[in-house]
Amino acid sequence: MKYPDFHVFTSEYEAEGIGDALYTFIWNIVERVTHRYPAVFYSPNSIWDEDAISGLCHDFIIEKLLKAGWLEYYLISLETTGQLHHKLQRDFRHFLINRRKKDELQNLVRRVRKILTMNSKFMNCSSSNLWGFQDWGSRESVQQLEEVVQAMYKSSIPPMTRYNANSRKISHLISTPDLERLLVETISDLERCVDFDLLIHALRYRLNLLDIQEFSLDEALDVDNDNSETYADVIPASQETSTIELIDLAQRIYSQLSVRQQRTLGAYLSFDKPTLDGVSDQLGISKSTVSNDLNHLQNYIIAAEITEEEAQKVFELLSELCADTE
Repeated sequence: MKYPDFHVFTSEYEAEGIGDALYTFIWNIVERVTHRYPAVFYSPNSIWDEDAISGLCHDFIIEKLLKAGWLEYYLISLETTGQLHHKLQRDFRHFLINRRKKDELQNLVRRVRKILTMNSKFMNCSSSNLWGFQDWGSRESVQQLEEVVQAMYKSSIPPMTRYNANSRKISHLISTPDLERLLVETISDLERCVDFDLLIHALRYRLNLLDIQEFSLDEALDVDNDNSETYADVIPASQETSTIELIDLAQRIYSQLSVRQQRTLGAYLSFDKPTLDGVSDQLGISKSTVSNDLNHLQNYIIAAEITEEEAQKVFELLSELCADTE
């Protein structure tokens, strides 16, 4: 399929926002991507019909491209239709995956990965999937699932509960501090690096994901008291990243940028309406260099697996860091 030249999109957006050219371009991307994923898991109505695709396309445009400002950013920072197609295809794929109904196992996988990558106690052991401790040198890795399961059962953990389907929040099975302690004690007992997938498989046994008692968040804590609080009253309704974690994330991202990338970011954030030409002229570097620097930053944000609102907060924190170093 032949797409319009990139300037057609930029001109249309400046004149009217998302018009026929941009909408058709985005729709075609959404339609192609959706059919690569099983409808029973990813479609709102379990089939890939026009209503399902149209609804996802609309939500993607509103939530990801307009509210979060990514479309405007791409039209400013990119130079070709091919680049735009690549970015939007990747973004919609992530958007679609994130829309899939989450369950306890998916929640657990995300939390384990976050603990391993964010906590300074842990480190990669010769491979991105092998994990051990920071103070370790070269270590062998565990090969048998049974060894990991046996090590996990040596650690005591509090009783677990899982809420039923009509609850307003997916249970976390085990608190983050207890989960972190379980990982530390398991790896300490093994004294070897452990593959991430082995850890997850062992946790499925240790946390008894298929056979645990269910509670509803609407159930009263004290069944003999009509005015008793419910589980929903005492458990936070969201799993948002704390402000402290976002500050730490912003600082780590900023520290990983080169001096030039920091200057590029600072210049970009200093404009009310940033453009590649504006940043390029201010710093005396090429537009392609500016684009590469900004894409490098964006990759850090994407890798952090945070929400759009959290990403906006990180950008605000990065702006403060840029101002402090001027």
